[in-house]
Amino acid sequence: KHPTKRQQKKEKSIAKKSTSSNGGVLSGLTLAVSTLDKGVQHANNDDSYKSVCTFISDNSGAEVSNQISKKVFAVICNPSAVSQATQKVRKAVKKGVHIIDVQWVRDCVEEGEKLNFKDYMLDEMVPESARQQQAAGKKKKNEVAAPITSSSVCIEASTAGTYVKTINWDCC
Repeated sequence: KHPTKRQQKKEKSIAKKSTSSNGGVLSGLTLAVSTLDKGVQHANNDDSYKSVCTFISDNSGAEVSNQISKKVFAVICNPSAVSQATQKVRKAVKKGVHIIDVQWVRDCVEEGEKLNFKDYMLDEMVPESARQQQAAGKKKKNEVAAPITSSSVCIEASTAGTYVKTINWDCC
């Protein structure tokens, strides 16, 4: 009797978990991946999103995340994804997550040890426009409320709810 597709998927999932927890060179790290968008020809077929994710999960022991969060150590990219400022690259800049060339993972696996990632960082390749967006986002968070002037709006509460009423202070 042949295993069902569901059983095959489950076995594959278990096999992946056991290989990623087997103490690979990047075991314990969570990485996100960003490559070129779909439909764009890759300079190297090994740079496709799927092949990079598969390589990481099958060979390095690291966990691959689809999202950028606090637990993500780095976004693994090829240079063209960084120069295009993909969504994950912009989020990495915003959250202060490292942006590292995919070659770092390949070299770590090849050498059998975790290499210094600083030699592979692509942060400086991030377009200035993406950096400015990140700086503008920080500025908005730190803005202080404007002082009260004669045209300021007062918010008053009533039993029917909250409403806005303009009050002329005649003092400013």
